Amino acid sequence: MSSKGLNQVDFAVAVAILVLLFAFTLRQVSGYYSPFMQTDDNVELRNRARNLASVAFNQEGVPGDWNHEEEFTRPSMGHSIWKVPVKVNNNGPGGTYTVTVPVEAGETHGRYNAWNESVLAYHNGEPLPTYLEDQGEGFIGSFDVTFEVDLGEEDQETVYIYYSQDRSVEVDYEDLGTEDHSANVTVFSERSERAVSREKAELMQEMDPEEIKNYYNIDHGFRMHFSAGEEVFVIGEEAPDGTDVETFSKSFLYQSENGTVDVVEPSVVVW
Repeated sequence: MSSKGLNQVDFAVAVAILVLLFAFTLRQVSGYYSPFMQTDDNVELRNRARNLASVAFNQEGVPGDWNHEEEFTRPSMGHSIWKVPVKVNNNGPGGTYTVTVPVEAGETHGRYNAWNESVLAYHNGEPLPTYLEDQGEGFIGSFDVTFEVDLGEEDQETVYIYYSQDRSVEVDYEDLGTEDHSANVTVFSERSERAVSREKAELMQEMDPEEIKNYYNIDHGFRMHFSAGEEVFVIGEEAPDGTDVETFSKSFLYQSENGTVDVVEPSVVVW
């Protein structure tokens, strides 16, 4: 065989090897960068979900009482539930005691923090039979609350009086009769807890998703939802099939329509 023929064979083999090396290198480089590109996409979606959740649930809206206004800049579902700790000292035998305590509610957004039908007493995480005396109408500042609580002999317990500015709440009050004066009480100042407003959630659920996008200055798809017992709220739209999505959730207090206070975990899905 001539020297020329050998050189052609060597050249062809060398080219084939170079092609294989190039293909292998390209595969390795693509495999190296793809996860990072995918991670960047996930980070962006995750930030979208976190930011939307912060605006929709952590914030009260602009203005904060937008649900009372005909015109507003931005709706959101955050608000406060207030609680007043009450120390009850039983100086007698064990049994069910009827206790009446005075409450002074503060003010927020120019309104008292207590809607007259949102006041409810709680003990050990359970609602107590509650009666609101001289409740008046609308938002109330000074009022007396009567509740029934089981106490052991020479017992000391803490009862919490919850209320909010949510006008969609309606507690079913019970006539509890005469106060038992053998229990001494100490009433503390109200404390604020971050919560999701049922009233605001109802209003936002009625809005068109595109309207909410304009208020929030976003152009991506979203769906926000949470449930408390039989109450379910869905705001937004369904993600298209095959679309990458990211979900973010966080826990808040929530006062249901009957006044019970629960923990809900709203979820925000974006794409």
